[in-house]
Amino acid sequence: MSKYRFSIAACARWESRFIVEWLNYYRIIGFDHVFLYCNDDDPRELYGKVLPYVLGPEPFVTFRHYPLQGEQLRMYRHFLQNDLELTEWAGFFDIDEFLRLPPGRTIAEFVDGMGEQVDCVLFNWVFFGPNGHKNEPGARILGDYTFRQKAIHPLTKYVARSEILAGLKADSLSQGIAFWHCPIGHVDGRVRAVNVIGEDMSTYYDGFPQASAAFANDQRRSAALLETAIIHHYAFRSEAAFLERARRGLGGAFGDQTIWSDLATSDGFASFLAGLHEVEDRSLAEFWPNQFESAKATTIAVTHHSDLPVSRGRVATQSSISTWSEGGSPEADAIRALNGVIDGRGKFHTDLEDTPWWRVDLGAVHGIREVRLFNRMELPGIAARANRLAIDIGFDPEHFIEVFRRESDEPFGGVDGHPLVFAPSIPIPGRFVRVRLMERNYLHLDQVEVYGEVLAQFG
Repeated sequence: MSKYRFSIAACARWESRFIVEWLNYYRIIGFDHVFLYCNDDDPRELYGKVLPYVLGPEPFVTFRHYPLQGEQLRMYRHFLQNDLELTEWAGFFDIDEFLRLPPGRTIAEFVDGMGEQVDCVLFNWVFFGPNGHKNEPGARILGDYTFRQKAIHPLTKYVARSEILAGLKADSLSQGIAFWHCPIGHVDGRVRAVNVIGEDMSTYYDGFPQASAAFANDQRRSAALLETAIIHHYAFRSEAAFLERARRGLGGAFGDQTIWSDLATSDGFASFLAGLHEVEDRSLAEFWPNQFESAKATTIAVTHHSDLPVSRGRVATQSSISTWSEGGSPEADAIRALNGVIDGRGKFHTDLEDTPWWRVDLGAVHGIREVRLFNRMELPGIAARANRLAIDIGFDPEHFIEVFRRESDEPFGGVDGHPLVFAPSIPIPGRFVRVRLMERNYLHLDQVEVYGEVLAQFG
């Protein structure tokens, strides 16, 4: 049994800045593995980008460096000879090609929907232009490139069963239409190939390119192909990319790349660019924003309330400080109980005194609906110092009304999930909240949280 179901063999030269988005995309749409051939002169930059995908017990990428420039055929031959048996289906996709499937569908679901008798599914190209990027490409390909050529390109890529690719004839691999565009003609026997709408493609490349282009761009057929699945080809990510195609080297399969640099310096370049921006296509523009929406589901509710305490970051003070106070003044020590760090440690510490207190100014009158006190949790004896306390609410710092009193021999908790909670049946108006011990002792707590809403009528 094969280790992977759907795999990609890909060659990359000067693709380090784009590789992460490409790998993430193909992983999301269901491919199990990528056999990546680095064709850079020095592989270290690309390897550094893909390292997280290479490591681990089940890596997503097998990384290989092939130092001979432009030898795409040899790289793919290496895959066929060494790794093809590891996968049930394989395809040959470049780093500037993004296979768009129906929303929410994986490659396995899409291919399985074609039927068990299908050996190969062919996907046509559509070319996207630089979309206004003159020298530097966009930060994110799928979101930054939304205008393309109207016509469907006659060339295809595909996914095919490995047993079909295992039958590729070595003497034909460099002849005719390259086998990574279509395996038909490179294997003995019939290949049951279809396009994305299920039509037979066994004779598609007869009379290429004119007959193939006419077939793909039939009005009804092209609409169906574009609606179903197609490869977005971002071959020119900036206007400068036309010149870069020649600068990256002319070895091997790159020998004809001077046609692009010649085009970029010709009088017809502007007209050519216009032809790459004929229609707007936003079918993949929201792919990443839609993926990132799922991050909201990971938000952890750190308290009972979804809203923040109205006391967070407010001004506070206390009756005294002690040797164990972290703050150098009553205000500096008291405010530490409002920083939101609930860890069971004391944040403020009064001196030993009769009825010590701690107080927060909410800045405006609020309807106070809940006060939560998080105790110190280091030792039971320390937590027990807060056994007998009261909560007072007032409109000014000198006049308070006691609204809650606790007298118990059992300490309350905090970071353990059992803080002391005072929740009146109806909100109590007030601007100041005071926590007060009802005996001589030290007052120290982990955190104090006050919840409520501003009362506009007191503004």
